Amino acid sequence: MGREHFQILPLILLALLVSVEASPTSIDKEMAALVKFKESLNDTNAQLSSWIGEDFCKWKGVGCNNETGHVEKLDLGSIRGLGGQISPSLLDLKYLNYLELSNNYFQGMRIPSFLGSLEQLTFLDLSGASFAGMVPPHLGNLSNLRHLDLSSSISSWAANLHWLSGLSSLEYLNMRRVNISLATTHWLQAINMLPFLTDLYISHCYLTNLPPSLLPSSNLTSLSVLDLSDNNFISSVPQWLFNISTLVDLELGSSSVKGLYPHLASGNFCGFRKLGLEDNDIMGEISEVVRNLAGCTEDSLDELSLAGNRLSVQLPDSIGHFKKLRSISLDGNLITGPIPASIGELSNLESLDLFSNKMNGSIAETLGTLGELNYLDLRENDWEGYLWQNHLQGLAKLDTFMISSSLSSRKALVFNISNGWVPPFNLTVIAISHCDVGLKFPTWLESQTQLANILLTDLAISDTIPNWIWKLSSKIGALDLSNNQLRGELPISLPFSPRTWVDLSSNRLEVPFRFGLMRGLHILDLAQNDLSGSIPACLGNLSGVSSLASNHQQSLVFPVIGMEVVTKGRELRYTLTLNLVNIIDFSSNNLTGEIPEEITSLSTLGALNLSHNQLKGWIPQKVGGLHLLETLDLSSNHLSGQIPATMTSMTSLNHLNLSWNNFSGPIPSANQFLTFNDPSIYEGNPQLCGSPLSTKCTTPDVGDDGDRSHANAETDIDRSSFWSSAALPLLLRGLRLGLELLGPSRLLAQRGRRIDWFSVDPSSDRCRRRASPLRTPISAPSPAPSPPICSAPPSRLGPPSSPSAAVERATSVA
Repeated sequence: MGREHFQILPLILLALLVSVEASPTSIDKEMAALVKFKESLNDTNAQLSSWIGEDFCKWKGVGCNNETGHVEKLDLGSIRGLGGQISPSLLDLKYLNYLELSNNYFQGMRIPSFLGSLEQLTFLDLSGASFAGMVPPHLGNLSNLRHLDLSSSISSWAANLHWLSGLSSLEYLNMRRVNISLATTHWLQAINMLPFLTDLYISHCYLTNLPPSLLPSSNLTSLSVLDLSDNNFISSVPQWLFNISTLVDLELGSSSVKGLYPHLASGNFCGFRKLGLEDNDIMGEISEVVRNLAGCTEDSLDELSLAGNRLSVQLPDSIGHFKKLRSISLDGNLITGPIPASIGELSNLESLDLFSNKMNGSIAETLGTLGELNYLDLRENDWEGYLWQNHLQGLAKLDTFMISSSLSSRKALVFNISNGWVPPFNLTVIAISHCDVGLKFPTWLESQTQLANILLTDLAISDTIPNWIWKLSSKIGALDLSNNQLRGELPISLPFSPRTWVDLSSNRLEVPFRFGLMRGLHILDLAQNDLSGSIPACLGNLSGVSSLASNHQQSLVFPVIGMEVVTKGRELRYTLTLNLVNIIDFSSNNLTGEIPEEITSLSTLGALNLSHNQLKGWIPQKVGGLHLLETLDLSSNHLSGQIPATMTSMTSLNHLNLSWNNFSGPIPSANQFLTFNDPSIYEGNPQLCGSPLSTKCTTPDVGDDGDRSHANAETDIDRSSFWSSAALPLLLRGLRLGLELLGPSRLLAQRGRRIDWFSVDPSSDRCRRRASPLRTPISAPSPAPSPPICSAPPSRLGPPSSPSAAVERATSVA
């Protein structure tokens, strides 16, 4: 036996020698693969600067097996900013089981099909990396994959979902914003082939079919999270969604579902942690919904979002059953009655949103026992009675407090809080409207040193603005004290950043104002006031309307303000997809003189309304340089001359009104003017001719209006007279200083003074209401250097002279 052992020993030693010699070769091959992969990338910020030397296991984002030294993990999701190409050299990483390329920028390239050959992958995350085009069905070869995230920010799509059947081990699937409309008839069958799936996110996937029933042999026995939000099902919520025994998180928000009740009354909700059905067309009684949820022996509900539906009647006392509930969003419904006293039993509640309902009566004092509450929105309900400090005394973590009463009497809800009371909280947002807080500013607010958003409107406060507000100026992002009886003189220069939103309209303030300090603003609305004099030439100094330089692609939470543009008695709901909202509205005043040529330097201006004034002279020739202008209304003035031919280069123009002036000559007949077929936009100009008017031109079209030798004596009027009398303070009326819409966001408008809070995702084209609306306050940016000044003597800001002058022109999104 000993001799046989000695004969075998050389063979063992030879095998060990071969493996030792072979191992460095495979490791070297992996290093070469990583080098080729790096060379194919565009790393402008040198994020991979650590990828040097021979110990590639220490390179940033590279993970190796501690025993074998083989590359098993490549995590570049935290690096960000990478682009270029993805090299097929990754195929030489034979042991790679984890690949993350999320949050990079691959500039719309397709997902490489060779990724489907990385057989050892268990984790693949390509989310937010700017891939586009068809999702390769080759990914279905990854039979070991447990986590797949393809959520997209641009136009990815899938021809079908049959390839999912090959991912037999899949536990997590995220295809958010991947267009799978071609799979709308079989998506559920494809998902049903994944027996181990626990988390499924297919929101905003352009699905239109929500099957009324599950397949007879359902494999969804492990599913715990299902997100179908932001689709367009236009159907009732099927019962099977509530019969998946393992489901704890259901998201169907903004998916066009309807008629949920009475399904909720018979569904199984006992295991739910989160129920998100906001912004649909669900009807029924909120009391039945809550009673059914409260019927479970197991209390597991953590978040309830039914906002933006048509749920009615009052909240039942059984709402107090949900001891673990952290968030309630019921805003935008038809709920009536008071807040039940049992609300005080929700000791874990952090967010309560009852905005815009029909709730009435007094507010339960038990609300003041919610020690974890940080967000409270009770605006636009029919509250009455008294709000005592006991309502707020126990809210030590309160960060956002918003309340208003919709009853016609301002005295319906009365704040009865002692002057010496010091709150236990330190707010960042306070919004009180249409209540009785007394004639003075509430003294308890002086202790709130972290306020970034102050909205105290329509309260009949007759007081001077206290110094504690000015001391917060460096922090304030929004200040609205409009529609009060405020008096006194403001500081010589408003100590806010140009991008701060400030509204002090409809008060009695004296304003020693410096127009030059407002250069950064983007919305200037002084419509329907008593402005007189000439439009100042320094209006052209508004750098916020002459440059896109301040645009940044970020995701913030902020109040979205809309603008109504009035043309010939028509209110247009003005929609912009620009990153900055640039609007000037001086309509319905008594302005004289000419339109200053300097206004044509505002190259990013989106809307200009000078209608219903006494303006004379010609339209500036350089107006054609306003290439982004969408709305131009010069109607009901005394303007004359020909319509400049340069206006044909304004290719964004889609709303035009030049009626009731003294224009003459031919109407331009090129580009956008070919789309203006409504003759009423030119009526009241008897000397105009050409289409769409019935008056034919007898002379050839004139392309040049000539020089402006007609200049009259009115142009010699000192333009500073514009800012005399009540003009300057009214600059603050309807004004939103420096409001910047970040990312490809959309601005909508409708009447009302509601301020709603939206989260804007730069990867999305939607402005979607958050279930818990405001978490991050607006923060004011660093102050800009003081620009040249257009000064004027102090003047007094009085109330509107007529009801029509009080019409809000800058309104909020509903």
